[in-house]
Amino acid sequence: MQGQYQSHRLGVLPTSRLQVSFLRTPANHEEDVAVITSHWTSAASTLLDGTQMQAVEAAFGSFWAVASTYVAPYCVPDQFRWYDQQVWPTKSPLLRVQPAALTPGTTGTAVLPPQCAASITLETDARTRWGRFYLPALATIALDTATGRMLPGAVDALAQAGATWLLNAKTAGAIPVIWSPKGGKGPPAFAAGSVVPVQDVRCDDIVDIIRSRRWQDSPYRHVVPV
Repeated sequence: MQGQYQSHRLGVLPTSRLQVSFLRTPANHEEDVAVITSHWTSAASTLLDGTQMQAVEAAFGSFWAVASTYVAPYCVPDQFRWYDQQVWPTKSPLLRVQPAALTPGTTGTAVLPPQCAASITLETDARTRWGRFYLPALATIALDTATGRMLPGAVDALAQAGATWLLNAKTAGAIPVIWSPKGGKGPPAFAAGSVVPVQDVRCDDIVDIIRSRRWQDSPYRHVVPV
């Protein structure tokens, strides 16, 4: 289990799901984690082995070295969690858990609300099968404050860093894919799901809103009777 790879079980879709979790502790007030998710398979269409998982994690570290310069210091990479991707209601077995020994965000500029994120799109050959992940804790260093759009330099840097992550992982035999529970073949029907390989990485200048990342706690409020 922890830090180790477990063998793939026959009859299950060979897709490995990676969740990178981030702790969020603004002003010593702990909040729920933020998570970004990606899916992977091997060149042999199997689950990733331990060596390939480590390569994906190391390549993510290179991505984070760039991305962290646009991220608030309260956001800290916490864990890499790998699963054998299943279709609900079947539980996805946990294969590997590793600490993400990476630095917190490094920017010293003002921080945007936690719902704000940079969207990094993973394009396939079918527009309806694109995926994406959202960089948390975005700071104003990434913004043109006159327009509220992301600066071209930040857009370029994040797109290139995302592509480098995937390319370095592919070199180690880990193929990035977009996974869907639809289109698979059973038994039962749709139990296997389907995957499409990622072809391009895209980032644009629009800041996205991820409602689930809003602060859950409100340590200060003011109620006025009427």
